[in-house]
Amino acid sequence: MAPLFVAAALALAQSPADQAPVLPTSPAALRRASPGQLKDGGTFRVATGTWTPAGQRRSTGLPAGSEVVFSNTSNGQAIWTVGIGSLQFPGQVAYDEGVLPTPSNFTPGFGTQPDRGIYEVTGFEIKYCDFQTTPMSSSWTYRFYESFNPLVDPASLPLTAAATVPLSGLPSNGCWTVVIDLSGGAEFTMRGDGAPITPDWQDDPLLDSFAYGVEYTGPLGGAAAGMFFGGDPAFTSGTMGRGTGTYYMSPEEDLSGCGTTGLGALDGFTLVVGGQTQRTPRNYINGVACGQGSSPFGSTYMRIFATEGPGSAVGSNYCVANPNSTGTVARMAATGSTIASSDKLVLECSGLPTNSWGFFLASRSAGFSVRPNGSQGNLCLGGVVGRIDEVHQVKYSGTVGETTLDTRLGDWSLASIPLGGSTAAVLQGERWHFTYWFRDVDSGVQTSNFANGLFVDFN
Repeated sequence: MAPLFVAAALALAQSPADQAPVLPTSPAALRRASPGQLKDGGTFRVATGTWTPAGQRRSTGLPAGSEVVFSNTSNGQAIWTVGIGSLQFPGQVAYDEGVLPTPSNFTPGFGTQPDRGIYEVTGFEIKYCDFQTTPMSSSWTYRFYESFNPLVDPASLPLTAAATVPLSGLPSNGCWTVVIDLSGGAEFTMRGDGAPITPDWQDDPLLDSFAYGVEYTGPLGGAAAGMFFGGDPAFTSGTMGRGTGTYYMSPEEDLSGCGTTGLGALDGFTLVVGGQTQRTPRNYINGVACGQGSSPFGSTYMRIFATEGPGSAVGSNYCVANPNSTGTVARMAATGSTIASSDKLVLECSGLPTNSWGFFLASRSAGFSVRPNGSQGNLCLGGVVGRIDEVHQVKYSGTVGETTLDTRLGDWSLASIPLGGSTAAVLQGERWHFTYWFRDVDSGVQTSNFANGLFVDFN
């Protein structure tokens, strides 16, 4: 398809609201934001309904402790599509797709091996136009899915949204970049590998992906509104032009100024309207990416921020434990989030003697004490050591020889860890060390032992 496809569309789009309603898959649906029309709207925190102006927020725009896990931002000539707010079809949803990598579905050698299987999404960045003249009146609803078929309406499949995020009171009367901050109570979790939902989709490059649905919920039939485009692997950096701008690839944007292309982003997006599903055609925005002569890519702009979700392994082991009566050593592990303020961390200990009692220990310092107080084990903590040993915190290994301590169940809290006769809260930037002290038997004599150590760096 010739570059004139877009040229003709843009020639019709000098005024933001003077065109008749058109389907987003038609040429006249494409428009270009004029210089100065695109502005930074700042950060909207969903949990509190408050705004942080662009000039006052963190330079990265990310919620504290988060990383970019998906980045589809390339749009060199500020092209966006109308046909969302301007259509007379309530309930119209546009879906786009990508991949959140995990250790099980990531290509070796492609960036840094991902260290999580479950993501806790703490926010996302959107870019849109809405030319309603009433200030702060733009409204959108975003839905996120762990698995997706780009050729089928999700409502016709057994796919349930991992989260639905309604947004209202967003900037209007122009084109805007806005960070949606979900931290503080509005976060949600997504599995990186969507295949467990539909196992026959495993490792299918088309189907083993996540998706986000965009629905305009402002006034219909009025001023034009729509989404910005993003992504084009031909003109962005990284292996085959995909995955940059994330924690597992380069965190930097492409030096050419073209932005980035999201891992797994396909050409085009899916539109569901009036019970019918259609896919935008290939070469939809031909000739607009980064001023190049040809750009056959038409996905939508999106950046997603996340940290480790519940079930993701966090922390690192250190120190040498002595074997216990099972003939093996007790091993520490942890899952959850390293954001201290989220208070979502599960300590785990396995390899324990069966039917044994014990409790977890914590310290800001590592150490190594050989068989302290007659124990058969080595204590891997130093400095002031706290005993997490209230009645409900003393654990029993049962018949499986394992136990856990879960903040989500009220077992303990990162905001109040026993330490030196008082309590201490885990703070951003701190490293804490943990182990487990348990009863054991040595040659028929009652004794105790320790697991190895685990440290967690908190954001």
